[in-house]
Amino acid sequence: MKKLLLLFALLCGVMLLAETPVCFAPGERVVFFGDSITHGGGYIFHIQMFEDLRYPGSGMVMLNAGISGDTAAGGCKRWGYEVLPMNPDRVFVMFGMNDVGISFYKTAEPTEEEQKKRQNNLTNYANNQKRLAEMILKEGKKLVLMTPTAYDQYGEVKADNKVAANEPGLANCAEIVRQLAAEKNLGLVELHKPYTEQLKAHPELHLCGQDRVHPQGAGHLLVAALILEAAGEDGMVAEVDIDVTSKEPAIMNRIDIVSRNARTSDATVPESTAKGFSFKYAPNALPFPVTPDYKTVEMLYPITEKLNREIIRVKGLPQGSYVLKADGVEIATATAEELAKGVNIAILATPSQKKAREAAVVKQKLHNAARLVRSVPYMNTVILNRKGNLDNMEECFQVLDKWLEEKANTSNYTYFQYQVKTYKELRPVMAEKQQEIEALRKQLAAFRPEPFVIAVEAK
Repeated sequence: MKKLLLLFALLCGVMLLAETPVCFAPGERVVFFGDSITHGGGYIFHIQMFEDLRYPGSGMVMLNAGISGDTAAGGCKRWGYEVLPMNPDRVFVMFGMNDVGISFYKTAEPTEEEQKKRQNNLTNYANNQKRLAEMILKEGKKLVLMTPTAYDQYGEVKADNKVAANEPGLANCAEIVRQLAAEKNLGLVELHKPYTEQLKAHPELHLCGQDRVHPQGAGHLLVAALILEAAGEDGMVAEVDIDVTSKEPAIMNRIDIVSRNARTSDATVPESTAKGFSFKYAPNALPFPVTPDYKTVEMLYPITEKLNREIIRVKGLPQGSYVLKADGVEIATATAEELAKGVNIAILATPSQKKAREAAVVKQKLHNAARLVRSVPYMNTVILNRKGNLDNMEECFQVLDKWLEEKANTSNYTYFQYQVKTYKELRPVMAEKQQEIEALRKQLAAFRPEPFVIAVEAK
C-alpha cells in the first residue's frame, strides 16, 4: 500500500508538459480508439457533426475503433490488424474502464489481496498504454491521449456500487495517462476530472446511466465538447457588428456593418433606424443544434459560450425594446443595451438552427449505423483470440456458437447473444452496410447554410 501511494504521489508531483492538441485539419482522418464507451460512439459523431456544420466541405472524417470490453492490452493486439488499416492521420486513445478492474474496488479499504490486484492492474495498464503509444508513433501517426471518463460511485442507481472504482481507481489511471502524455510530449484531453466533477455536482442526472459506467446522451455530448475545446475550437459560428449611429440626426438611414465568417447585403431602412432596419445575412457556417441533451449539458458546462456563438451586435439604437426577426419570424426580444452587447442567434429558432436540427437527424442515423457494424470487429476479436480463420465465414460462425455456449451462465449472456446474432446478419452484407454509412456521411457533410433576412424592429 505504501509503495502504491508513493508511486502516485510522485506522479501527481510531476510537472505535466503534455502538448495541446491542435484543431482538426481539412481532409483529416481521425480514429477514436478505445473500449465500449468509444464502441457506443456517441461523442464521435457529435464531433463529426460539429466539424461538418462549422467547416462545410472540409472533408474531415471521424472513425470509430471502439470495442466493448477492451483494454489497452487488447488495443495493442488490434492496432495492426484493425486500426492501422483505417489509415488514420491522427489517433485519439481512451482506455482504462476495463483495465482498472473495478471489481477490486468494492470497498474504500481493500484487503491485502485486493490491493495486490489493484497494483498489478495499474502496472499492466501503464505498460500497455506506453506500448500502444509507441506502436502508433512508430507508424508516424499523430497521437492524442484521453484520460478515461469516470465511474459513477456518487449517484443512486441500480448497479452495485464499487465505492472506490473512480477515486482512487480510475483517478490513478488518469494520472498514468497524464504522465505518459508528458513523457512523450503527446496531445492530452482531460476527461476524467471534469466528468467526475459533474457526477458529484449533479448525481440526479445519472450521466453514466444505470450501470455507473457508460455515458448516456448528455454524457457523450459533454465528452465531445471537452474534446473540441481541447482541440482549440473557438466556438464562433459568425459575428455581425452593426453601427446605426449617425452624426446628422436627419440622416438615419446609414448602416455600417462589419461581418466575420458571414456576408451581409441589401440593408434596408424603411423610415429610420430608430424604428427598425433589415439586412440579408449569409453565414459561412451552421450552428450546433440545440437538442434536449444540449440543454442538459448547458447546465453543466458552458457549451454555448465555448462552442456555439453567432453574435449580432447593434450599436447606436435609442433606448427601448426591439424585436429580432429571421425571415419575418420573431426569434427574440431585446433592449437597445442588450443588442449593443450582442445577441447570440446560434441558439434561436433561425433557419440555420432549423437546418442544424435536420443535420442532427442524419447524424443520429449515421451514429446508429456505424455503432451497429462495430459488432463485426468486436466478434472478430473473439474469433481471432480462438485462432479462428476470418476468411472462412462458416468457421467464424461455429467459433462464435461455441463461445456463446461457454457464456451461457454469465451476466452478459443476453448482450453476447445479441452481438453474435448481429454479426451473423451483418458479416455477409458488410460491403453494403459500409456503403450505407458512407452515403450517410456524405449526406451529413452536404449541409450548407443559406441566406436569410434579419430584421430589427422597435416594439
